Amino acid sequence: MLRQAADTQPKRVEYLGLLGQFYDANGQSKKALKVLKLAVSRFPENAAIAMEMARVLQSKGDVEGSIIYLEKALRYPGLTLQDKAPVLLSLWEGSKKDPSMISMVNRSWEHTKVLHGSEGAWDLLEAEKFLFEGDLEASALSYHSAIKKGLNAIEIYQQLMAIAEEAGLKELAIEVLDDLQENYAQDEEIQQYVVFSYYQWKDWSRCAPLAAKHAKNSMIPSTKKWLLDLAAHSYFALDSFSDGVTNYELSLSIDRDPGTLNNYAWELGKRGKKLHYALELVEESNDKNALDPTVLDTWAWVLYKMRRFSEAQDKMELALQLLRTTPDAVVFRHAAAIEKA
Repeated sequence: MLRQAADTQPKRVEYLGLLGQFYDANGQSKKALKVLKLAVSRFPENAAIAMEMARVLQSKGDVEGSIIYLEKALRYPGLTLQDKAPVLLSLWEGSKKDPSMISMVNRSWEHTKVLHGSEGAWDLLEAEKFLFEGDLEASALSYHSAIKKGLNAIEIYQQLMAIAEEAGLKELAIEVLDDLQENYAQDEEIQQYVVFSYYQWKDWSRCAPLAAKHAKNSMIPSTKKWLLDLAAHSYFALDSFSDGVTNYELSLSIDRDPGTLNNYAWELGKRGKKLHYALELVEESNDKNALDPTVLDTWAWVLYKMRRFSEAQDKMELALQLLRTTPDAVVFRHAAAIEKA
């Protein structure tokens, strides 16, 4: 039937393509090639037929002939970029092993760009290539371009953010997070991801109000507390003392966990404010998590700020003894200041 259809409707290229596939699938490769040669002679600029010819030639071991038709398939319209992308990436990888392929591969990419360069999917394809090449910044920018063209699935944002983090592209990351915040305003899980990402990038001016806002709206106590802690830390980093205190107090009203107690005490002690209250906080933290070096360090620092130097020295010595790893520079500075006092 396919043979008859191809004979009676010679302008329908798909019948020749299907007939070639039928012969090839049934082990009649010579007949398949004969039909496909007829097809490519009748339809020399048909991308799908050229791609099928390339596939059959490759299966017969004719790599050189296959590559010629692959280039034709990529040059002419008729195939989607989704069809072409795996081929382009495979050719590009092959050119890394065989330099003689580089010119053809470059031409193929340029032909494809002419046909599909306005599509967001083209930017995704380039992003993958740049990623393989190790050019993280170019890859991130290509992902960003795809998003701007409307490909704004959360997975694309996540891939872009992962690359931006690895490459240290803070400015781009913040711009992308701003887009996420706007485009996924109703998705609470994504909004929390945005908040934490601002926190990780130390963009306190964005993190603080957004964390406080979502903490207010959250109905889950543990999530609410987590957001309040992020807000408090960010506000203190901005030297917004009152807002930092407010958010830590709200957090402690949910759960007086040792970590929050210690962090709150540290912020107060660092600024030399409400020191008696800071001492109460760190003592409560120690009661709940006894002999933690970090808590002892905070405790020593609060005592130091209160000018209770002998007690501060005792706490710091114990903290240094309990540290299982090499003390960091901050702990050493605290110890040196206390020792000097």
